[in-house]
Amino acid sequence: MKKVILLMIATGFWGCSFFADDCAASQKIGVLIMGSGMNETYRPDWIMGYVAHFFPIYTPGLLAGGELEGGSCLSLIHYASPEEAAVCSQVRGTQIPQGTAIDIFCNDYQNTGRYPVHSIFRHLFFGKEGFFADCYAGLLPYFIEAGHSTIDPENGKKIIGPHVDDPDGPGIGIADFEELYAFTYMQYHYTLADFRDPSRRQYLRFMYGNDVPPLYGYAPDSIELSNVKAEVEKGLDNGTSLVFRTCWESYLYNHDAYGRPELLPDSSETALHELIADEKVDRIVVIGNGAHYSNITNFGYCWRDSDGNGLSRVDNVTYCDCINNMSDGYGPATQKDLTALLKNKPWRKFNSPYAVMYHLAKALNSAMPVTFARPFGDYPAFNDAVVELLKHTVSKYGIGSTKKLKVILALHGYSSGYMNGAQCDAYFTSARKLAERAVAGVNQYLAGAWTGEYEVAQSANEFAEPFDEDVTSDKPTQEKPMGDIMSTGEQIDIAINGMYINELGQAIDNGNGNFDYVIVIPILWDAENVDTIKSFREYSLGNHALQKAQGSKIWMRQTYSEDGDPYRSEADFDEEFFTVKAMDASGWESTPARTSLFRRPVPLKKGSAQNPTTVILTGTVLSQGNGPVRSYVVQAAAAGILEAIAEPASGGYLDEACEMKALNAVAGFSAEPRNGAVKLIWMTVGEVGSTGFNIYRAEQAGGPFIKLNEEPIASSGTSSANVQYDYLDAHLKNRITYYYRLEHAFSGTSAFWGPISATPRVVWHAGK
Repeated sequence: MKKVILLMIATGFWGCSFFADDCAASQKIGVLIMGSGMNETYRPDWIMGYVAHFFPIYTPGLLAGGELEGGSCLSLIHYASPEEAAVCSQVRGTQIPQGTAIDIFCNDYQNTGRYPVHSIFRHLFFGKEGFFADCYAGLLPYFIEAGHSTIDPENGKKIIGPHVDDPDGPGIGIADFEELYAFTYMQYHYTLADFRDPSRRQYLRFMYGNDVPPLYGYAPDSIELSNVKAEVEKGLDNGTSLVFRTCWESYLYNHDAYGRPELLPDSSETALHELIADEKVDRIVVIGNGAHYSNITNFGYCWRDSDGNGLSRVDNVTYCDCINNMSDGYGPATQKDLTALLKNKPWRKFNSPYAVMYHLAKALNSAMPVTFARPFGDYPAFNDAVVELLKHTVSKYGIGSTKKLKVILALHGYSSGYMNGAQCDAYFTSARKLAERAVAGVNQYLAGAWTGEYEVAQSANEFAEPFDEDVTSDKPTQEKPMGDIMSTGEQIDIAINGMYINELGQAIDNGNGNFDYVIVIPILWDAENVDTIKSFREYSLGNHALQKAQGSKIWMRQTYSEDGDPYRSEADFDEEFFTVKAMDASGWESTPARTSLFRRPVPLKKGSAQNPTTVILTGTVLSQGNGPVRSYVVQAAAAGILEAIAEPASGGYLDEACEMKALNAVAGFSAEPRNGAVKLIWMTVGEVGSTGFNIYRAEQAGGPFIKLNEEPIASSGTSSANVQYDYLDAHLKNRITYYYRLEHAFSGTSAFWGPISATPRVVWHAGK
């Protein structure tokens, strides 16, 4: 019933029903396509925009120096390695010699005489002048944890944590964490053919076919690939006019990596201006990238679905409400943790694309209807695409239906985040439901097509076992050597014949009666990018080995191919981005943990020489050419757009009242007993249009509450700073419990916090 009401309101707002041909025919609709943002060739600016979406997850200080957390620390400088020199030579269009001092923008750093490149270990770490006090507030610098280093060309020695202390140096104002990632992406691009990441090209071809906007400079394919634009236009038989534009979640605003104004031709801000101001569309439909969406990367903290239910890990609850509820099992568990989270990660600094796009559109035209399509993983055709990719793989490698087969459908994996804030993200629910639908589809297919033994499982990649960015992820125990979450690599390990080493350093023998083939299909990624080309293989294939990360030694999966080198597109993938490895005990040697003082452990190689299991990692759905795999995922994405045109509420909407409450949030509302009085204390994490506060008191938890102050308690008038307030309720009776509610009034409305309680009594040394 709720959905019907919402649709009536929505269609009434635009003055007609979109099921009526005469109305739809008069509509000029702008279709805004949001991709992930990673560039073909190396550019660091997309990293800053992408990391901004994950501000709620990161520990305070990790983004020190960046626009989100402020301050200036160090500037990372490398003496260009062969890989960095090659990639930067492509970026600059001129030869960059190996050993050149460069910043993340591939510019020469000219001031090494005054500010030499040196190790972070030369700094004091503690005290008033120490590194922690100046930059990271107690957080171990990430670029030490990750083994960040460069080679001094003068003496050939390794410099750990290389940087310069130049206060005006390049990169000042950009977080060291992001600078480190930028250098890492130079290494990543070097592993690719022509140093080009394929994801943007694949995604644009998927959406546009040969109508890719000219600004990208792509030559048309001789045989056009099936694409969403053509499929949508085919589905509109009523003359509706469509205008397509592309934008990227990493380029929401028109600014550069430092936040300075810069006109970007395919930012969200530019695309919306073109649709609204230039094309003068009547409404906008936005479709996001990927088979699933999450709060942090898409929805934000106040999103509701088409039925008006909040979206988060908890059914019918917004992300904001999930965070603020300390009893639902997710997010902060104590008032102290909640206060810390809201103080250090305030709502106003969240940067979720859908909410940003909504506000950008409304700023251009306050009456502009903005509709959001559901992710294409919500549609049955996507499940068909996964089945078709499996069928294609079986045919490609001639796998007979009598073979023992395990199919693993791989998800991304997600961190719990700072103060467990990310635990409330819709990712956990949407990804699980997507996997369950896909698993059911594959099982249904195999039940009719497979005569041999088979198994279908789902798995996670990142955060499903310890790795160099987070050694605390899903830590193994003696009782649970795989931890609580089965990673892709762990699912492979238990499926193969022969030996492997687990995260405890134990040598495990599976025997020779396990599966003949393991096929792994990534289902949360639409196109090939760093997650599938690099991480997907690193977290899936190698054996476990004892490695040092984040100041400790821990058994982690080897992150290189069996030849000891990083995964490379010309050596480790075919043209469809498939990787095949026979687990025949010929690669990935690792030494188990010692089990005896008198016997040294013998190194072992993974798998079985007698009956090796073949492991196949497939490419993504968009690495396929024309065929059933691509056809089905195109149908799914087109269905999302067409549904959003017909049913404007289909993809949900931003709850503006919830957003205003969050932007005026109160943290740490507490009551302290005094002799004949109660002292109330609270802190705001934002005051947007605040007009003040009111205090209400009752002698029972359920009220009735009476207002204590005749005039509103004045607010500070600031929209961003954390401000603390207190109020003394005097002339009370001791040993009687009083209950309080706090009202924060703002912008013609208000929000309430509490009730909380305190019992006045004689308190020694409590102050006033």
